[in-house]
Amino acid sequence: MAKIDKSKTDFFLFGGEESFGYLPVSFVRDKDSLSSALLLLEILTEKKDLFNYMDEIYLKYGLFQESLKSLTLEGSAGKEKIRKSLESLRTLDLLGKKIHHRKITGILDYKTQIAKGNASKSAFSGCPSSDVIQVILEGNAKLTIRPSGTEPKIKIYSSFQSLKAPKSKEEIKILTKDLLSEIKTSEEIFLQLAGLS
Repeated sequence: MAKIDKSKTDFFLFGGEESFGYLPVSFVRDKDSLSSALLLLEILTEKKDLFNYMDEIYLKYGLFQESLKSLTLEGSAGKEKIRKSLESLRTLDLLGKKIHHRKITGILDYKTQIAKGNASKSAFSGCPSSDVIQVILEGNAKLTIRPSGTEPKIKIYSSFQSLKAPKSKEEIKILTKDLLSEIKTSEEIFLQLAGLS
């Protein structure tokens, strides 16, 4: 963060984590609730209604949804199954295959630091080796799989943009439902590919 603060070309926009910690400003070094609450109050002062503001963002930039799916696999057998599933994914020829409606266009393996397809090795810059595989799909979507560091779980993080841009607030509701359904199906297919379903 200090390096970004000193940079003349880079700047900090926003930080977040899966457990809903947010860092909306660079001068606070921890994802605390106070800085997030202040940002929320500022938005409410300007926009009055958070739902309408979110709709404005979707209409301007497109519809995005994210999901976290965890699968618990207890004991040493579960730990071994998680290890084998990730190693199996590493050996599969996934480029060009489809997960639901979207073609796989790139793969990032953070353990081996190998980038395939249209994935860029620059994604590894500053990242230590980690047992994480990210599958990049056409249409600005990705599925990321990794074992939990603290629990007997494997986690899939999904980040998808709708293939269709909403043109009205009414359409946002329909497309959100469709996109969440697509994510759920894609996660199930990804678990099958990993040998976990």
